[in-house]
Amino acid sequence: MVVAKIIFVANLIVLIAFFGTMPVFIKIQGAFNYYFDYTAALLENESGQVYDFIVVGSGSAGAVLANRLSKNNKVLVLEAGGDPLFYNYIPMLSNAMFGRPEVDWLYKTEPQKFSGKSFVNQQFPWPRGKLVGGSSNLNYQVYMRGNPNCYDNWANSTGDPTWKYDNVLPYFKKSLDYHGQFAENKEHYGESAYGFLHVEKRKWVPPLHQTFLDAGKELGYDEVDVNGPQRVGFGPIEVTQKNGERFGTFSAFIKNNLRGKFNLVISRYSHATKLKLDKSGRAVGVWYDRHGVRKFASASKEIIVSGGAIGSPQLLMLSGIGPKKHLESIGV
Repeated sequence: MVVAKIIFVANLIVLIAFFGTMPVFIKIQGAFNYYFDYTAALLENESGQVYDFIVVGSGSAGAVLANRLSKNNKVLVLEAGGDPLFYNYIPMLSNAMFGRPEVDWLYKTEPQKFSGKSFVNQQFPWPRGKLVGGSSNLNYQVYMRGNPNCYDNWANSTGDPTWKYDNVLPYFKKSLDYHGQFAENKEHYGESAYGFLHVEKRKWVPPLHQTFLDAGKELGYDEVDVNGPQRVGFGPIEVTQKNGERFGTFSAFIKNNLRGKFNLVISRYSHATKLKLDKSGRAVGVWYDRHGVRKFASASKEIIVSGGAIGSPQLLMLSGIGPKKHLESIGV
């Protein structure tokens, strides 16, 4: 009994020490990453560089694009933040990383009229990742493709059949390094030389996990694979983790693919502020701020804007692309 109490107290002290010092160590590592990159930037010669492609934003989409395009092209990635911090790799700390200026844009919604009563000005926080790998470093790592009907509806509403689920499924499979419990389902999971996104069963499941699945069966529902043939039911979730550690797009498509890849340049702490358009309206370059210095980069082929649901339209509007009346009202 005494030994058990000692172990409990020791564990409690460790937990208090870990979580109590976490904000300090986040600041320290964030500052280290920033000033290390600041020093490196002083030694780099970025002027006059022309790339085949420029990717603005290295989040869940941008990291994949940078990896794929840099196979046969010279690619520049502009990322407003730095590399993920140590704490970003710990799955249980997802919520603890929200609202940290080192890794989060700190966006808030507009004041709400009927909700958000517990928030200041009734504004909900809107976490968005400000680091290489974007919001894949902040999310809860649930791997879920969505319902095929949604993709088919997009195809119908846009008139573009490439959005049909059967057409995008091969790309889901191509991107995966799958180690989940449904590997025998080759129709929805497969092996690929380009499969870098590691998906696996959760290493730890809550005590009520099986209870919920059993409750669903009692109600007459099947236990299903949420990414397999879609039908109503209950099923276990799988996660973008590797050996229990967060495995976002930075880990999957950037970190382990930079070695020996001289045609992929990641410009960290580089906030894109405006696109340069030629006379025909084609984007040919990007102005960006890096460590307080305004810089410019050119692209001979394409500029890909993948700054997320907020950052992408913001950059387009700052470049004069968007609702005319609104842009005129703010002097763009």
